Amino acid sequence: MYHSYGAYGRFWNTWKTCLEFQVQETDLGDFIALLGNSVKPKVGVPLVEIRGDSKAPKKQYNPNFETYFDGKGYIGAYTEPQAPHGNWNHLELYVIGNNAVHVVNGEVVMVVENAINPETNKPLVEGQIQIQSEAAECYYKNMVITPIKQFPKFIRKQVRFK
Repeated sequence: MYHSYGAYGRFWNTWKTCLEFQVQETDLGDFIALLGNSVKPKVGVPLVEIRGDSKAPKKQYNPNFETYFDGKGYIGAYTEPQAPHGNWNHLELYVIGNNAVHVVNGEVVMVVENAINPETNKPLVEGQIQIQSEAAECYYKNMVITPIKQFPKFIRKQVRFK
């Protein structure tokens, strides 16, 4: 979870308000905005913008669409390139300002654009990191945080930002 802010417990009495890179078997890289009951987004202001089929009943990131939808709720990743059960997955999260890219095993699976703090209506460009386990056994290793000023070349080649 990234760009976390506010008090712990705002969402399900556990998490801070944040943007989530889902880490769960069969759901790696999905996006969830964890707002909590106390956070009321402004009407007509998208929390984040996700490229995809804005008319589809199930929201999923799709880089092949020109349309965007408001990234509220659970948004499915473009693909599920997870390693076979019992093997390690390599997860990468790249964030520049209020744009983020979720990468699973070398594949871009989610692009989150123009994140807005729903309480201030200003770009959401900072916050803490929270690590979760989805109430299941989960191991993390070799975690590295590296400051960047631009997205890596492989992302810039694949991703069209608004």
